[in-house]
Amino acid sequence: MKRYVIGFELNNRDSYDGFFRRVEALGAVPLMKSEWVLMTRLTASETERDLRRFVDPADRLLVVPVGVASSQNLINRDRMLG
Repeated sequence: MKRYVIGFELNNRDSYDGFFRRVEALGAVPLMKSEWVLMTRLTASETERDLRRFVDPADRLLVVPVGVASSQNLINRDRMLG
């Protein structure tokens, strides 16, 4: 399993309910308002393509891998490493 931080800037729609439902369905948990952490077997590109379906072309979406050492202070380890 790989750990990613998903960052986004959503600007163009009144509702992004589908995007947030998908992020949660993937198992991501929020770090901050626009940053979530996700553990998945998908690659960063696969994750980005999956989520891109739920946002407008002008929105910004970032999926970056994060190592354990750099993320320990950001997440509830029991929830993510369980």
